[in-house]
Amino acid sequence: MAKTTVEFESHRTPEAALEAFAALAGERGWRVLERSEGSVVAKRPINLKTWGDRITVGARPGAGAGSVVHVLVSSWQLVDWGAGKGLAEEVRRRVA
Repeated sequence: MAKTTVEFESHRTPEAALEAFAALAGERGWRVLERSEGSVVAKRPINLKTWGDRITVGARPGAGAGSVVHVLVSSWQLVDWGAGKGLAEEVRRRVA
């Protein structure tokens, strides 16, 4: 299983960062599987390029009013080929 992780600081509160990710998931057609106080898990559907990806975003309070966001992209493929990094960067651009 291929895994990609990215951690970054966001100017948003943890709740707002998770809402921004949930909105992105809805826009992209990803299914939100789970929501908890500190994380949101979404699944990208299977397509010609992947067997589907699981995207987990966690957020915790950071410096000031911002947050620290952790993104984990898991794929059933043995090799990522850069798709996981691309998804993590898309989340970072939207949530940061």
